[in-house]
Amino acid sequence: TLSGGGDVCLSGDAVTLTATANGDSNTPDGYSLAYVLTSGANLTIQQLGAAPSFDVTAGGLYTIHSFVFPSDLDLSVVVPGTTTGGDVLALLAANEICADLLVEGAQFNVTNPEAGTLSGGGDVCLSGDAVTLTATADGNSNTPDGYSLAYVLTSGTGLVIEQLGANPSFEVTSGGLYTIHTFVFPSSLDLSVVEPGVTTGVDVLNLLAANNICASLLVEGAQFNVTNPDAGTLSGGGDVCLSGDAVTLTATADGNSNTPDGFSLAYVLTSGANLTIQQLGAAPSFDVTTGGLYTIHSFVFPSDLDLSVVVPGTTTGGDVLALLAANEICADLLVEGAQFNVTNPEAGTLSGGGDVCLSGDAVTLTATADGNSNT
Repeated sequence: TLSGGGDVCLSGDAVTLTATANGDSNTPDGYSLAYVLTSGANLTIQQLGAAPSFDVTAGGLYTIHSFVFPSDLDLSVVVPGTTTGGDVLALLAANEICADLLVEGAQFNVTNPEAGTLSGGGDVCLSGDAVTLTATADGNSNTPDGYSLAYVLTSGTGLVIEQLGANPSFEVTSGGLYTIHTFVFPSSLDLSVVEPGVTTGVDVLNLLAANNICASLLVEGAQFNVTNPDAGTLSGGGDVCLSGDAVTLTATADGNSNTPDGFSLAYVLTSGANLTIQQLGAAPSFDVTTGGLYTIHSFVFPSDLDLSVVVPGTTTGGDVLALLAANEICADLLVEGAQFNVTNPEAGTLSGGGDVCLSGDAVTLTATADGNSNT
């Protein structure tokens, strides 16, 4: 007889099933003792060995049997994966071979939750309020009866759990390192212990190990590096009077921009409804010498971006956005910006004047407009 068996968790590539011989077998002279691993209720033979220990790579019902047989018995008739224990017993009976097979053996119920793998990940640009991170399941997970499959989003190298979901797709609203994991676990597992923003993937693994819970978590997962340049917003704008040679337009940064490492923050002055770029600067303040509609924009962009393509007076904000999109450049331009309506009443100059003689009742004084006024 053999001792051992029971429930076994296969959470990796393979698990070893080991039974213990109770020391009550008998192997007469001319006989041999071997051990047989079968699978399923029909006891399909999978392996033969000299010890009651076998590696298996798939879940299911397994039984380890002890077998005492004539040493000259031709075992080549045993075809692993096809021949059953019943076939062996029938063979022995048909040929009146004196042997003994422990039919009941040591039974193992092997459960193999398999998180499988995910494809996807990479660099992602968050240039708006949120971005969706999506991985693709490679179709190699396994969810046994009584188990559930879920996906977990973690952040940072500490794998802090942020979200759980039924699909490998999550929205994030800030930059950083994110990982999507697959998780196969007993459906009865209480997940209320997971506190988003606090619990880590390591905490979950420790919980599973401490409670002998058979589950599978894909630790490496699909990693995403999310960069979030944010131009922020600007306050200011309005009606401005240009009554001299120039007037300074100044907006105020609201302090909600974000300039990641390797990025720069600049300000752009555009004119007109089509946002023709006039000036770039390090501060949201520009001098203008003519009236019209002006907008000051904030712009966060990769520091190595070649801005020589911007031709003041020609290039528009739309051109810049098209350039960024066409080259998949991660940047953020505050399109609406701070708008200024600059009015420039200009009296202009006059020619004329001089000495005039009033020798009668009246004299007419006449000057000539130089044509440089603006109304």
